[in-house]
Amino acid sequence: MSQITDILAKAQSQIGYKEDPTTGYNKYNKDYYGYDCDYAWCVVFVWWVFKECGLPNLFYGGKKTASCGTLFKYYQACAQTVTTKVPQPGDLVEFTFNGVQHCHIGICESFDGTYVTTIDGNTSDSSASDGGQVLRRKRHKNYIYGVIRPAYALELKPQTTTAEPDRIWQYLMKHINNAFGVAGLMGNMQAESAFIANNLQNSYNKKWGIDDYQYTEEVDAGTRSFIGGGYGLCQWTSSGRKQGLYDYCKSQNASVGNIDAQLDWLMIELNKSYKSVLNVLKNATSVKEASDKVLTGFERPKDQSEANKQRRADKGQAIYDKYAGGEVWYTVKKGDTLTKIANMFNTTVDMLVQLNNISNPNLIYPGQRLRIK
Repeated sequence: MSQITDILAKAQSQIGYKEDPTTGYNKYNKDYYGYDCDYAWCVVFVWWVFKECGLPNLFYGGKKTASCGTLFKYYQACAQTVTTKVPQPGDLVEFTFNGVQHCHIGICESFDGTYVTTIDGNTSDSSASDGGQVLRRKRHKNYIYGVIRPAYALELKPQTTTAEPDRIWQYLMKHINNAFGVAGLMGNMQAESAFIANNLQNSYNKKWGIDDYQYTEEVDAGTRSFIGGGYGLCQWTSSGRKQGLYDYCKSQNASVGNIDAQLDWLMIELNKSYKSVLNVLKNATSVKEASDKVLTGFERPKDQSEANKQRRADKGQAIYDKYAGGEVWYTVKKGDTLTKIANMFNTTVDMLVQLNNISNPNLIYPGQRLRIK
């Protein structure tokens, strides 16, 4: 589990605890001060949660304080406060009541944009603070004085170990919006990696005696170089392109083998360094056209023979047949006419008019999507 998950789980496990109704004594103060006392304990409760989770250094630098104001000033000096006052799970939320600052503190469980839900020590259903219980409380954002975000160790978005062609198709259609182009790209991707994001080039598995999962774990941990061997959905190979993938994944707090990060990086590359390839993908009128462009202009394997082009185009065509359902669509470009489009796809103007319910065959416009069949 992540550190935030641990903190929330420990706080949630205390919901319902009540201090002694006669003396005000409670276990949190006993642990903090070393003796029974009835001092206010909302901050002490937070200290206790972090201590019990084995994360004392994330609370006030490993020291002790029972003061909301002192705690907030410490985190402010550490640049660990959120100026927008928009809390996330695991954040510490300080509240202001009746114009008094630093009145109370709770651990954020959720925020819906209007109300923040926290787990608080020393509260009750009827009081803002000093209520003697541990409860889940929901308050309007107007009561938030400030938000503290401790320096939690962020958990990496994990590597993806299985083929997920459905997910890839949906992502690429959203960004490329041309079934021919997406299928042509995916046919190459299938040939390169079988759609498995943590796929290391097979010859390097044998050369280094390591499987895909362990290799990815070691790269993520910084104990193995990412240079050498093709890797990922597109089998990125050159040191520059692999370094770009690595840096992007780190910026997203993701494993180098995470499918979402790799797809994002793919689109970044296409938009920045392979614009001519992307242009073909968006405007291709056949899977073969798109597939050939990806092979020669993006993947660039040693084998660029016609036979290999056809093998990859065949894979792409099978993908197209599966996901596009036999329908063919075309996006109108400047200068297009129905006659020109009909000739391009070996159909008739009358068929295009019928399929697209066109009232005026002489009026089409750039960006308009037409069904071809």
